[in-house]
Amino acid sequence: MADADLLVVGGGPAGVAAALRARELGARVVLFEQEHVGGTCLHRGCVPTVGTLELASRRRALTEGAAWGLPVPDSGPDFGLARRRVEDVVDRVHSGTAFYLEQFGVEVVKGPARPLPGCAVEVMTGGGRLDRFTGRGVVVATGAAFVLPEVPGIDLPGVWTTDHCLALAEAPRRLAVYGGGFIGVEWAQFYQAFGAQVSVLEPGPQLLPGEDPEVAGALQFLLTEAGIGVRTGWELVRLEAAPDSTLAAVGRDGAVVADRFLVSDCRQPRTRDLGALGLGLRGGAVLTDRRQATTVPGVFAAGDVTGGWMLSNFARAQGTVAAENALGFDRQFDPRLVPRVYHTRPEVGAVGLTEPEARAAGLDVVVGRADLGLNARALTLGQSLGFAKVVASRPHGRLLGVHLIGPLATEAISAAAVALKLEALAEDLAGLDLGHPTVGEALVEAARDALAQLR
Repeated sequence: MADADLLVVGGGPAGVAAALRARELGARVVLFEQEHVGGTCLHRGCVPTVGTLELASRRRALTEGAAWGLPVPDSGPDFGLARRRVEDVVDRVHSGTAFYLEQFGVEVVKGPARPLPGCAVEVMTGGGRLDRFTGRGVVVATGAAFVLPEVPGIDLPGVWTTDHCLALAEAPRRLAVYGGGFIGVEWAQFYQAFGAQVSVLEPGPQLLPGEDPEVAGALQFLLTEAGIGVRTGWELVRLEAAPDSTLAAVGRDGAVVADRFLVSDCRQPRTRDLGALGLGLRGGAVLTDRRQATTVPGVFAAGDVTGGWMLSNFARAQGTVAAENALGFDRQFDPRLVPRVYHTRPEVGAVGLTEPEARAAGLDVVVGRADLGLNARALTLGQSLGFAKVVASRPHGRLLGVHLIGPLATEAISAAAVALKLEALAEDLAGLDLGHPTVGEALVEAARDALAQLR
């Protein structure tokens, strides 16, 4: 007899979501986690990062206070206090996650676990004992590992990962950020808020790789206007140490000198302990279909280990689908319905297809836009630079994608995510009467602009 209906390897967002969904369906579940439930997102990623970014946000509010009639002297940051505050947030969310797992009846086994053929998992528990569990199905949710690029000098002092940023030990005078994805931009803006001279070096053609180029271009313009240097198409060749303890980052198109060099996103799918399964891999990630099924019967995978968008809400959605299918259901994961949010300044929110993706799919596309320069809520916040963009298709105006750059975009995009989930038309979104004044009203205005082009 199997020890459980479902064995879940990894206690990050994907694994926790899989375990909880399986328990909702009445399954017996064993979850294996080597460190702490919550995964990278909770302990080294999005939660502590957003908590830390709040410090920069409050610093900006202080420096901008005089323009609002509230001049406040700035005594400088207390990074130690800020770090303790963020640690408290992480502890509370971690405690809540552990509580939910216990309340739902998920058995959590601590220790390094290794999936084996035959829907089995081997785990080294306390005291060095090796235990073996069997189940009807397995969900692999081992996440991603931090792997620095293999270039000369990458091991020099002064080379940072985001772990160094979260430690809040110092604010360098000059910072070079390698990688212009959302993580790199968030930290670039954080350190600039505390006086650093910052350069963002992105190997690809645009910031926010994979997002709508119009949004990425707007963000790059705003970064440049704020004094952050941005280079796209810049690929790292080597790092060199200078006598004055600075670093020279040498690329194919010139060098950048900085006190610290941040490799902003060096995550790679963690597949090291999966060899015994013989899983199919693609680009170093576990290969899955839309049901999150791997190439091995009875084994499903979810989250960062599968590559793609390494975002915790994507991982949760995949984990839910993987659990259901492992228990005999038939569900598919649709990445177009999961919003993508970035806590940059201004914030960015997106869901669905970008305009180039829609056109590449051969769809007859219409695009509606609304400038936040006329949005009352954006104006009251003093952050009116940005826009909303709606991508729809002829002849009926089916919503394909919605994109927003501006204040509170990470919250406002939720309305668009619901619209896409319900297969709404541009007419449906244009007909909403949202609260006023809100940034979300820009989504309605953009939908009306798209609708006008359909008539």
